[in-house]
Amino acid sequence: MNAMLDPDAPLRLNHAAKLAFPDGALTESGLHTEFRKGNLECERIAGKLFTTLNNIKRMRDKCRESQKARGSTCASEAAADCMGHSRRNN
Repeated sequence: MNAMLDPDAPLRLNHAAKLAFPDGALTESGLHTEFRKGNLECERIAGKLFTTLNNIKRMRDKCRESQKARGSTCASEAAADCMGHSRRNN
């Protein structure tokens, strides 16, 4: 394997998963799920899905941002519940 792999080189999802998550934490199936959810950019060439290591990096950044947003929403809902208010009552 080339140690100087171009981060924009198209890779099949199974190979990209092995390179980006060498411990097996995320597999081809997980990357395909993130593609379907709109978090991972892919290219379909000859009926096969390809992505890049840079696309995976952007996916990770996007997922990290989504987690922050989710946390702030939950915190504000919890604060409203503590004060006896509910979004349903507003």
